[in-house]
Amino acid sequence: MAADGPCVFYHVTKAKISALLFSLALTTSMPTFAGIPVIDGTNLTQNIVAAIENTSQTLKQIQEYQTQLKQYQNIAISEYLLS
Repeated sequence: MAADGPCVFYHVTKAKISALLFSLALTTSMPTFAGIPVIDGTNLTQNIVAAIENTSQTLKQIQEYQTQLKQYQNIAISEYLLS
């Protein structure tokens, strides 16, 4: 019986390996077909909100630059008038 133990284990393992290789061969050799396109509504909503926030931050930064430019112009004018 001791001699039958490893032999049975070998056949079971060999059968499992053969089945695994066969299933891999079937799945990798089959052509894939495109299914129905799916839209992830939650992700799309999050991306739109992020884009709007990004645009809002950019516009705010532009306004801050415009304010700084006006301040620099006022400083330049006052220094010109004082000199």
